[in-house]
Amino acid sequence: MSRKPVFTRKKRRVLRKDIPTVEALVSAVIVIGLGGILLWFFGQQEQYDPAERDLSYELLAQKPVEDNLYKIPLKRWVDPALAQGNVAPAINLGIFPEAILDDSWQLSSRLKTFKEDTLFEKINGEAPKFLRQGFQQLSYVSIQSPEGDEISIELFDQGGLKGSLGVFSEHRSADQPILREGKAIYFRTPAGVIGMLSQYFFRIAGNQSSETIQAKAKQLVIAFAGLPEQKEQESLEFKILTDQLNIEPALIAYQAKNVFQYDFATDFWFGQPDAKQPMRYFIHRAESPETAQETFELIVEEHGFDYEIQDEAEGRVLMWHPFLKSHFVIQQTDAYVFGLENVSDEEELESQMETLIKAIRSSQP
Repeated sequence: MSRKPVFTRKKRRVLRKDIPTVEALVSAVIVIGLGGILLWFFGQQEQYDPAERDLSYELLAQKPVEDNLYKIPLKRWVDPALAQGNVAPAINLGIFPEAILDDSWQLSSRLKTFKEDTLFEKINGEAPKFLRQGFQQLSYVSIQSPEGDEISIELFDQGGLKGSLGVFSEHRSADQPILREGKAIYFRTPAGVIGMLSQYFFRIAGNQSSETIQAKAKQLVIAFAGLPEQKEQESLEFKILTDQLNIEPALIAYQAKNVFQYDFATDFWFGQPDAKQPMRYFIHRAESPETAQETFELIVEEHGFDYEIQDEAEGRVLMWHPFLKSHFVIQQTDAYVFGLENVSDEEELESQMETLIKAIRSSQP
């Protein structure tokens, strides 16, 4: 181990022995200048003259006086009709029925509409969710009560029942009870409701959770019953689930793309016989038996990475998920690909499959 001291006893060597005259003069000027600034600063304590800094009374008395400092704060937009004491709105409500307004609730924003190319301006990252389900138009407006409660209303036209059902099923979770008002189905949120009616999907959100907002949200759902419905031919798969299998429309879902998280799987209908049970039917009607067989084989192949095949026959495969502890059965008959998912009891699975097969056969001409 070294025994040398940490600190050396040698004195520091001075390399510069002479300071140039210019450097000395510059340093002296800087020191004198800083000293002069300090003297001036402390000498200004009692040198305040209001006439130098304030505007004179004579100047203030002149008209007009331009004030560039004060800016008028923004005010909430108010319907011009209300300023004249009228109840009826002076602006066009667009697709919204006039029943959304009354003596207490009036407009607090102008009507805004968004198309495919502008939808991201309103909901940004959510836009693809609606676009892949046939989005046509979003109408937006907000209303306010005299007490300060405010409600934002988003009304999406999804082009048909498929689109509105698809978006609605993506918003709904299994533990949320479904309510009905006429043809509209919806569920409550802490500050409003989310629901659908024909080709329309709507979201009603208040600025707080209160009984007043919930009551108004329910009244808005009733008002939406007067919306113009698009006349369209009811899907055969939807008829099978409702007419043959007696499934409530609120428990039916449609997925246009990325079914089972596979990009090749499109246009599938799902039906949940019991809201308290996770088991669901699924039905897909392809353009031809060949296309249906191709879809069937691809789903079986992809599912094989997560499921264990328990039974396999021509046009039918039964699988078991060891982690989820549930069965998945898929079958292909003619142009149909159908089956069950999330089934824990194998005996119930066979019974439900027979019911599904009979429903599909009875719906064919």
